[in-house]
Amino acid sequence: MAAYTVTFRFHEDSTYQTRYESFVKEASKGLWWADPTSFFAIQTDETIDALTTRLDTNTTILKDRDMFMVMDADAKSARIWGKVLDKDVFKIIPYLKAV
Repeated sequence: MAAYTVTFRFHEDSTYQTRYESFVKEASKGLWWADPTSFFAIQTDETIDALTTRLDTNTTILKDRDMFMVMDADAKSARIWGKVLDKDVFKIIPYLKAV
């Protein structure tokens, strides 16, 4: 079972709350921790790609406005989805892949 961290940013507009709630609902399946703002720790049997795909396809978030990153620090594996405003993240985390 893997432990992932998920951080996210959603564009604030009239559909923000709906997108946020759909993301939280999907991320909260199974064992998770959501104490900080815009950050989850999730334990799952899924691969990093399967979790990323699930958070993409089973939510109402918008790729042209929103962003989330899933990271498995133990495996040095990370995925980033959506609108990345600061590309320096790819220098800081060289194993990060955009999907």
